[in-house]
Amino acid sequence: MCAVSIFLLTAITEWRMIFLTTNLMTNLKRSNMNNRIPEDHWLLMRPIAHRGLHNNEYPENSLAAFWNAVKNDRPIELDVHITKDGHLFVFHDDDAKRMTGADGDVNMMTKDDISQLRLRLPGGEPAGGEMHGEDDHFRCGIPSFDEVLELVAGKVPLLIETKPAMNPGLLEQKLHERLVKYRADYPGCEFAIQSFDVRSVRMIGQMEPDFIRGLLSKNMRDYPLSALKRWLLTGCRLSFYCKPDFIAYKTADLPIGRITGKRRRGMPVLGWTVRSYETQKQAEEYCDNIIFEKFEPVTDM
Repeated sequence: MCAVSIFLLTAITEWRMIFLTTNLMTNLKRSNMNNRIPEDHWLLMRPIAHRGLHNNEYPENSLAAFWNAVKNDRPIELDVHITKDGHLFVFHDDDAKRMTGADGDVNMMTKDDISQLRLRLPGGEPAGGEMHGEDDHFRCGIPSFDEVLELVAGKVPLLIETKPAMNPGLLEQKLHERLVKYRADYPGCEFAIQSFDVRSVRMIGQMEPDFIRGLLSKNMRDYPLSALKRWLLTGCRLSFYCKPDFIAYKTADLPIGRITGKRRRGMPVLGWTVRSYETQKQAEEYCDNIIFEKFEPVTDM
């Protein structure tokens, strides 16, 4: 009888812990569904130009591509890194090679190092520095975040992806300071922040709770991660920790039950990166809006 009692007590305790943990997670998920993005918000209504409106003439994440997006009234998605000496700049990759032909990790470069790099077009040739007589807006250098904000000047919304590497929190601090100033300089300007890094999303929320922020993800099955990390990241299971206002998910990996369930409970989902009408049509079933490139999307999703 004593052994049976101990067994029953242990089993009851274990099930109680499972119940409490599940209940806590459920409450956290429910609280996360109290979303601050109305149905007519630009994040849901206006297709977003991936790394600017780039093409065979304007490199991605260049002032030229951002100018093209502003000219065509398209919201802009862009990527923000921080230099080794603490300056924000706009570039996607960690490695400079694909977009500049130069070797090196951009996160290990200084502001002066970055200023020496020249962006390349999709075919690999250097982008021209003085196109259409707009040399300042069309120059082929890697733009600073300040330059992009000065160019956009509140004319179109921005979807800003943080690319944290070294010095956790420094990028988020600098970005927060600059966006507070941007909002003061251009009242009514619109922007949102997103990241694959849940710590970055969380820090932004702690620094400025009213900033709209999102969690980026995709199916991590092919990544060299532990099974636990793949499970957590693929299903955005750490959203309770960073409390995103929306999820941006790789369209080719949808549907995923966990993401569909979050959307059903009120979490907006953006699909990336859409490159054709066919893919946009497929995304309509699983996403509230798209991040696009290399085609002109239909606007009545």
